[in-house]
Amino acid sequence: MSVGKILIVDDDESVREMLADFLRHLGYQSIVAPNGREALELLERDHVSLVISDIKMPVMNGIEMMKQIKTRYPDVGVILITGFKSDFSWNQAMELGASDYITKPFNIDLIERKVRAYFKT
Repeated sequence: MSVGKILIVDDDESVREMLADFLRHLGYQSIVAPNGREALELLERDHVSLVISDIKMPVMNGIEMMKQIKTRYPDVGVILITGFKSDFSWNQAMELGASDYITKPFNIDLIERKVRAYFKT
């Protein structure tokens, strides 16, 4: 599989590591960050094709991070994940440039389908 890396951004370490391990098991390269600020720092040093990020995080939330990614790295896709459906809608996410939007709790098979659809593999 010749796709770029996937950056997993979530303030919950268990979620970050579970997603990263699952994506590696599927054959994708993945790296992790605990918040939007650290994710942006990683993007400066490493080429990433897709970011999967929680919305609610300390330091810098997923929405602000996505806005900066879309400004600096317009070709990088962003899939947003949230447990707070009422705070943000799929339409709002798409209007801001998200590639997709997932609500928690999510099924790991849904992550696989969304990632495969993004890379069309």
